[in-house]
Amino acid sequence: MKKIHFDRPVRIRFGNPGKTRLVHTVWEAAKCLANDKWPDRAGPMCEMAANALRGAVQGRVTAEEARQAFAEAALEAQILVEPDLPRGRHHRQATPSSS
Repeated sequence: MKKIHFDRPVRIRFGNPGKTRLVHTVWEAAKCLANDKWPDRAGPMCEMAANALRGAVQGRVTAEEARQAFAEAALEAQILVEPDLPRGRHHRQATPSSS
């Protein structure tokens, strides 16, 4: 796979508990998705990310689009580290206010 770099890495919790990993390239992202340690390989965002990463290698998708899809898959799998949340994609549930 060609080494296509993201403009900025995606930080995920991956591997040993409490450890984070910076994913810098399309190839690294694809390896993470294919790894047995990926928490939700059956999730729809995981499949979309895999397609986007393949598309980046084939020149059909930009590196930024592939990065965004990978970050969404990491968010779906609950391993995306907070500072790297994609713009406009904060999926936290609101805390109920006490009245």
